[in-house]
This record gives sequence, C-alpha cells and structure tokens, in this order.
Amino acid sequence: GSPVTVPPTAQPINFEHQPRAVSVETDVLHTELAELRTQNAELLQRVELARSNETMRVAAEESSQNLEISSLRGFLSSCQEELAQARQKCKQLVSEVEDERRRGEQAAAAASDDNSEVRNQLDHFQRHASELQTE
Repeated sequence: GSPVTVPPTAQPINFEHQPRAVSVETDVLHTELAELRTQNAELLQRVELARSNETMRVAAEESSQNLEISSLRGFLSSCQEELAQARQKCKQLVSEVEDERRRGEQAAAAASDDNSEVRNQLDHFQRHASELQTE
C-alpha cells in the first residue's frame, strides 16, 4: 500500500504555546482598545470645545447684531424726532405766512378804502375850490 497523508488541519495542535499566544494577543488588543478610548475621549473633548467655541461665536455675533440694531433704533428715533420738529416748524412758518398774507390783504383793502376816501375828499375840495372861483 501507499502511505497515508494527513491533511494540514489534522495535524496535532501544540496546546503548550497556544495560551501564551492568546494572552499576548489579548494584551495587544487591550492596549489598542485603551488607545482608541483615549483617542475617542480626546476627539469628544475637541468636539465639545468646537461646539462651545461656535456657541460663543454665535452669541457674540448676536450680541453685536443686537447692539447694532439698538444703535440703529436710537438713530431712527432721533431722526423721527427731528422730522417731527421740522414738521412742527414748517406748520408754524406756514401759519405765520398765512397771517402775514391776511394782514397784507387787509392793509390793501384798507388802503383801497382810504384811496376812495381821499378821492372823495379831493373831489369835494375841487368842487369847493371851483365854487369859490366862480363867486
């Protein structure tokens, strides 16, 4: 007969070296796991710091915008006050101009009446002078 060949998986396992190899491999995995946990913790700290920085940046930006809005509201309010004062002054000036116009019209009417009176008196004097001349 022919010799019997044993497949590689059927080789006898040497159990003496196996536990030590598993122990070394476990130690390496524990070390890698600890390093990964440390890296994960550092990454989480960076994420929290970035979030905190972003929150502070947004708050500062909003505060700046609120300050600008407040400043613009103050400016708008003062402009509205100035506009109201200018409108009041214009109304006052229009009223004064209207009063002057009415006084001018009254003076013109009075002058016209005075002119009629003067003409009447002049006519009367001229008639009287004519009468005196004819006498």
